Amino acid sequence: MNKGSTVFLVTSLVIIIVGIGIYFEASAFQKKCKLTSGVVTSRNVSYYFVTYTTNDGVVRTYKANQPGKHRYYEGAKFKVFYVADSPDKVRLHDGRIGGRITFISGVFLLALTIYSTRKEKAKKKLSDESKASGRKVEAEITSVETDFTITILEKHPWVIRCRWTDPITGKEYKHNIDQIWQDPTPYLNGRKTIDVYIDRINPESYYLDMEFLAAIKAY
Repeated sequence: MNKGSTVFLVTSLVIIIVGIGIYFEASAFQKKCKLTSGVVTSRNVSYYFVTYTTNDGVVRTYKANQPGKHRYYEGAKFKVFYVADSPDKVRLHDGRIGGRITFISGVFLLALTIYSTRKEKAKKKLSDESKASGRKVEAEITSVETDFTITILEKHPWVIRCRWTDPITGKEYKHNIDQIWQDPTPYLNGRKTIDVYIDRINPESYYLDMEFLAAIKAY
């Protein structure tokens, strides 16, 4: 496992643990809480004030910080969780939902990391086997172009076009290395060809060695 995969693995595990911690802490808090409804009765740039009524009929007001992006205005409604014997201790959000979302995000990142790691291992295995048993030929780089048919966030990917001929069958093959999101010219370092390893039994099966592009980050 490379350094990047290790970082993602550790990060995903931390997120999962944090999500579990948030969920159980919120569950423990809510077990000792009463639930009522509240409404924003006033607000300013920095704060908003939620008025709620506890089970004993007392009307109380809770002062909360305005979020950075989404601000709350008069009339906004909340579920209010308050501690039964300390009704001024309030939470306006179900922390268990946040815990679940955090946990699911960590699981998703973990699954993505495992998938990417296995994909890289399979790619490495194919590379090693092809280089060990395949017939090596050189594919001529015919052009390096910008693919204007694809646009993402006002960026166009690059494509390397190449061709090679099987020296035994005489059949010509053409291949495009596409979805390159940086100009690959500096990584070609003046090379005119790309190594291709052809399966000795099935010439239609081949491995195009693109390891020189490994330093180019995905979009």
